[in-house]
Amino acid sequence: MTLFFQILITFVKKIIIMSSTEVFYSIADGAYWVFENTLEGMGDYPWIFVMFFGMFAFALWMRLQAKYNKAAENDPNQIK
Repeated sequence: MTLFFQILITFVKKIIIMSSTEVFYSIADGAYWVFENTLEGMGDYPWIFVMFFGMFAFALWMRLQAKYNKAAENDPNQIK
C-alpha cells in the first residue's frame, strides 16, 4: 500500500470518530485561515470592486427602466 493511501485511511478513520463540535470548529478554523490570508491581504480592493460594480449595475438598471417606461408610454393597449 502506498503512503498516500495510508494517510487517506488514517484521515478517514479520524473523520469517522470526530464529534460534531470538532467538525464545526475545524470548518471555522479553515474559514478563518482563508479570510485572514486572502481578504486581509487584498486590503480595500474587494470593497472598491463591489462599489463600482454596484454603481454600474444601478446605471444599467436605470437605463433599461427608462427604455421600458418610454415603450410603455407609446403603447395604448396596456393595463394601468
